[in-house]
Amino acid sequence: MKYIISYDTEFGCVSAESNDPGDLFFAYSELQSVAGRLSEKFHEGRKKNPLTRQSQKSSRSNARVPETTTILRELEFSFLNTNFFSEAKTTGETRERLHDLTGRYFASRKVSQALGILKDRGKLRRKGRRNYYRYSLS
Repeated sequence: MKYIISYDTEFGCVSAESNDPGDLFFAYSELQSVAGRLSEKFHEGRKKNPLTRQSQKSSRSNARVPETTTILRELEFSFLNTNFFSEAKTTGETRERLHDLTGRYFASRKVSQALGILKDRGKLRRKGRRNYYRYSLS
């Protein structure tokens, strides 16, 4: 099985993959560093050529990955294969852990939506009542 970790940026996504999920925890800081260097190059290129600036902006916004898709990808590749959901977790706890791993704060409703999708797919189990759900492995 291959494991993938991704770091979303304003210009795209930087990813690393490994057969050992432990390797990816160490790779994350390197991904952030690479993304920072690429971001500098991205901004330099935009400043040098103002004529292409408008076309880059419109094509990038059309190719942007929806937030729920990004969250689902992170949950499937970084959470489900660990013991994070061995104990029931709330949306808020999951959101905080996503922030720790990605450096991004996702909207709570998007995290909740992604958790609901994983529940519908049978990968997670949900307990509690509306607005107080806790998710754990099936």
